[in-house]
Amino acid sequence: MNAKFVTSAIPALENTQKVIALMVGLNQITDILYSRLVIDYMIEQIKLFPDGEQKNVRLYVEHDTTVDNWIREYHYLHSVPAGAILRFCFKNASEEILGCMMWGRPTSRKINQKNILELTRMYFVDDTEAFIESKCLSMARKYIRKHCPNVKGLIAYSSTGAGHEGIVYQADNWYALGGQKGGNWENREHRINRDLSTKIRWTRSP
Repeated sequence: MNAKFVTSAIPALENTQKVIALMVGLNQITDILYSRLVIDYMIEQIKLFPDGEQKNVRLYVEHDTTVDNWIREYHYLHSVPAGAILRFCFKNASEEILGCMMWGRPTSRKINQKNILELTRMYFVDDTEAFIESKCLSMARKYIRKHCPNVKGLIAYSSTGAGHEGIVYQADNWYALGGQKGGNWENREHRINRDLSTKIRWTRSP
């Protein structure tokens, strides 16, 4: 190949690489802006129902295995952690289950066991109203704030391996505290980590 041709082609190649890099950067910015718009809209929708009272959704505190069995059947891990302290079941006006939550002591023993609650499982059906998870998180926080005054903080984890980016937490004004590899923090006896992907830790006050 002619050396002069190769030399003259290098600037064009560099310009092409710059254009590609710029396009990739713009796509990333677009994705970030879109995610931010979605989150902002979800927050505004949640604000339509003050004090955690959501239209056509009721919170029930269960004291049997109803929540355990339901989550075991529908949650992608098909398992429930031991030691749940609170079991919430959310139903519509027709008494149909929309979703469930399980709250317990933090899995990591390095985290305060008396004043922090961890959302250990959450699942909601797909065929329901928009932003239901974030709205019900707000309802759950209201209950915890009222009935569990010793609880000063809440934590939850979203699994990157399952494609969970934590948008439902962001919409309820939780904030991220970085990522953790599965297995590093699930060190409580009798708890089996079935998801070894990196998880994002979320936290906020009740």
